[in-house]
Amino acid sequence: MEKHRRIVRSCLFGLALAAPAAWAGVFDITATVNGQTQSRQYDTAEDALAATTDAGMRALIANYNGTETASLKLDFRGVNMLLAYPTQGSTLLRLDIPVLNLSQTFQGASRDASEDLLKDYFKKNPDLLSRLQRALVETSPVDPVAGNPNSMMSRGAAQDYGLGLVSPSQASGKADKPSGLVGFMPSYTKLVANGVSNPRDMDSDAASLPLSYSRQFETPGRELTIYVPLAQTDVEGAKAYDVGMSVTYRGPISEQWYLAFTGGLRATGSPDLGSGVAMGNATITSSYVIPGKDFSFTIGNMVGFYKALKLKVNDVAYDPDIRNTVFRNGVLIEQNTTMMLGDEPVTWEYALVDTRYTGTRLFNRNQQEVSVTFGSKRAANARTSSMRGGLSYIRAPHAKGFSLSFGYWF
Repeated sequence: MEKHRRIVRSCLFGLALAAPAAWAGVFDITATVNGQTQSRQYDTAEDALAATTDAGMRALIANYNGTETASLKLDFRGVNMLLAYPTQGSTLLRLDIPVLNLSQTFQGASRDASEDLLKDYFKKNPDLLSRLQRALVETSPVDPVAGNPNSMMSRGAAQDYGLGLVSPSQASGKADKPSGLVGFMPSYTKLVANGVSNPRDMDSDAASLPLSYSRQFETPGRELTIYVPLAQTDVEGAKAYDVGMSVTYRGPISEQWYLAFTGGLRATGSPDLGSGVAMGNATITSSYVIPGKDFSFTIGNMVGFYKALKLKVNDVAYDPDIRNTVFRNGVLIEQNTTMMLGDEPVTWEYALVDTRYTGTRLFNRNQQEVSVTFGSKRAANARTSSMRGGLSYIRAPHAKGFSLSFGYWF
């Protein structure tokens, strides 16, 4: 519950101004008192929020006594925020949010009371939280919800596409008895993001640990999969976590054409980054298999709908109203080899995938991936353990990185 409070407090404070700007750290603060200016960077939203109190202002500017003309500009993950006491000795607190077309003043008996009025204002206007979250996915290079390859939406689209895709070897083989398969698929993704006009790059590191159970039927390529993704992302020391569950059913339409349907729920939360969103999705994936002797191909096409859900945390309800249609198209090339891994034949797989996002405006609206994996041939009806490992290169308009993956099924 305390983490939920911290998320809400961070989001509430995040509405203190939302205008796109250059950024240098996860959270940057510039305080000005009587013409004297100090700047500092923070790793978490909570630390940045603490800097806005009287004690925090005194830590930034030692001679601040709570009565001077003062302004505080906070760069909130790529979104500017500003609070100001424009008049010497006055308790009048001014708030301007150009992106939200909002300008408000608050005046209590003291400056602390004025800040309390500001917080109450946001609690009574949850639509401002929704508008802030939409501003963040559009302007922040490291938002945990959407807009970059390490975000929950991007990772979810990649996972849904992978669950629905049928490789050439999975489409071949003889009918056999139904079998169940447990999968363990850890991965690590390193991403370097850069803002439109930022002075430096920002790193994010994501560790993912998806678990799955697949029920494979007698018909090659027909499968029901329950998938549970778990992930942690580190952005310059700030942590974000996400978890979810999805169900995928796929089967043949013809000898070479397969369709897969996926429905899922995911949620991400980060007190450090001041964000928390739940998301539902539904996707359909088409796989067209072109068999060959040494090389075989799968042409994959996915369209998915991803929508952030309404949330109520600590009596504050808001609807982020983030909704995107995602198109993911690619080709998978499977190369047979003469090598064996135990009793299983070994294959190389090469893939090229392009992803496009429509709907809510995102910081990165497309991304491309090139990958290669090596391991046991994907069987149509797996009855023994198998494994694969691989490397991917990821590129987006304002980000680039790589991913290491390993999968073990038994």
